[in-house]
Amino acid sequence: MRPLLGRTLVADEDLPGGPLVTLISYGLWQRRFGGDPGLLGKSITVNGEKRTVIGILPREFDFPRGAEWPTYFPFSGRTEVWLPLALRSHNDSSGWSNWESRDERGLVMIGRLNPGAGLPQAQAEMDAFSAREASDHPDQPQRLESEGRALA
Repeated sequence: MRPLLGRTLVADEDLPGGPLVTLISYGLWQRRFGGDPGLLGKSITVNGEKRTVIGILPREFDFPRGAEWPTYFPFSGRTEVWLPLALRSHNDSSGWSNWESRDERGLVMIGRLNPGAGLPQAQAEMDAFSAREASDHPDQPQRLESEGRALA
């Protein structure tokens, strides 16, 4: 996927302490910022945190679609802001979740299967990951859930 303006995320932005950047949807860019191309490189506030807009995604870009969110999520709207994962440390005061705590389980992963791979293989890999987590952290409550679905 190529952005309409700017660029996509790079690996250094997905590290703790990395730059605070964001990509935004075409729709958000039009509605909130009047389609101003000068927004690129400027800061916007996302969840109370200033982030630099590095890219505007094309109008047709729609990922993840509402149907791709797990059924237990209370929303199914269109995604309009993308951030690097960049897990933060326990002492971070940004308001983001404490990812060092094993009690935080607010991460959803959406993946694309390799050619020739099927949903049962992907589910088996997720189940193995969950088992490793339980084995590596037996003192912690295990609430890992996986919900595999094939989407067109």
